[in-house]
Amino acid sequence: MRSSIWQFCPNIFPQVLTNDRIEYKGKSLKTSYLVDLMHTFIVRKYIHKRKEMNLWSVILRRKYGTFYNNYVDWLIDHKIIQLKKKWKSGAGGKSKLYRLTLDVEDKVTRYLNTDKFLLRKINHFKKDEEKKLSPIYQQMVDDLKHVKLNYDKALASLELELETSLISKASFFKNKISIDAIKNEAFYNTKDEYGRLHTNYTNLKKSIRNNFLTIDDKEIEWLDIKNCQPKLLAKLILEKEKTLSPELEKFIQAVRDNTFYSSFSHLDIGKSDIKKLVFQIFFGKNKQNKKNLIFKEVWPAVWHWIVRLKREKKNHKHLSHMLQNMESDLIYNKICQTIKNVDSSIILFTVHDGLFFAKENLHIVKPIFDKFENEII
Repeated sequence: MRSSIWQFCPNIFPQVLTNDRIEYKGKSLKTSYLVDLMHTFIVRKYIHKRKEMNLWSVILRRKYGTFYNNYVDWLIDHKIIQLKKKWKSGAGGKSKLYRLTLDVEDKVTRYLNTDKFLLRKINHFKKDEEKKLSPIYQQMVDDLKHVKLNYDKALASLELELETSLISKASFFKNKISIDAIKNEAFYNTKDEYGRLHTNYTNLKKSIRNNFLTIDDKEIEWLDIKNCQPKLLAKLILEKEKTLSPELEKFIQAVRDNTFYSSFSHLDIGKSDIKKLVFQIFFGKNKQNKKNLIFKEVWPAVWHWIVRLKREKKNHKHLSHMLQNMESDLIYNKICQTIKNVDSSIILFTVHDGLFFAKENLHIVKPIFDKFENEII
């Protein structure tokens, strides 16, 4: 059980940073609760890239007490958040939608929150959430304790990239928050409804993750599924279609041979832009715009198959949810579970379709990983 936690707070409110309580609307508010609420919005925007967040009255009351509304109102009055939608009833009770409006770049400091009542609730909530995880996910969460970050080198690398304009200020700030959180052991883990496990390492810049992390002070290695989403789409098509058109057969063969992305090579488009285009087709609304038509011209039958599926389900997100569920099942229930069955001492952590482990275990991990990847289609 943790006795303290480092949280992020805008440094433009010195009264919050230097006092245990502040007076507001005739009530004495605990600054530790204000910081916790601000921290939640800051992390959601700069780590999870979401500016909006639902707040449930039941959860707020349980966490901050009877006068929880005063804490929310304080953030609104100080122009940190704004109300976007009023009360909405759901399975989890009543909620309101809020949006983070304060631009906190270069205005954030770290606050050591030691409020014993708040920490007791946070620890209790985290424990309850981890109990809901299946055994393999619980093992993966436990394995995160073995991952270490070389903070000084990671920060120096970020600062150099910022100085040389290789990354934007926003990207620098986002990654700085991430490595600060790891340094201060402000760890989090969340399994989403599609099976992906989100952790402190999921949103780290690739160069930091690949160069400045170790497992038990040992060099790491990583493997990822090549053409993962196209491969899973090919698997889905094979499962749903009894007969295939020549173009769908060509698509499946291209994915199997890992040449799918090279089918766009005749176009004057960079590799990263091609991947963005493909993900837009798989996960977006498939409107007839200029970018989407590029994919349609190269793979018309695949385009129509995707559009038809989304129309049948009346939800453009349906395909992405299916593919993410398939990816999670492959990574956790098959690859990770098999590795743990072979040798439970091997430490693993994941970044969606990528698997990280100590390099000394490559001879065990790679054959298992390759076997399941080759069996996708």
